[in-house]
Amino acid sequence: DPAKALRMTEEHGSRYPQGVLVQERDVIAIDALVRLGRRDEARARASAFRTRYPASAHTSRVEAIVGTEGP
Repeated sequence: DPAKALRMTEEHGSRYPQGVLVQERDVIAIDALVRLGRRDEARARASAFRTRYPASAHTSRVEAIVGTEGP
């Protein structure tokens, strides 16, 4: 359920804004946004993710989710 997943990432972000699973939370949120048809929001969040975490092991997954390549 992508709507529930997105809500859970928002709740997690409120409870643990600097938690150790920040990157994973962002990947889940990006995936949920795409599944909800909110592609523009997903692309914007993916762009912010690539900027914030340029060396992330999750970058290829984020790019696959939004269907784009990095800069």
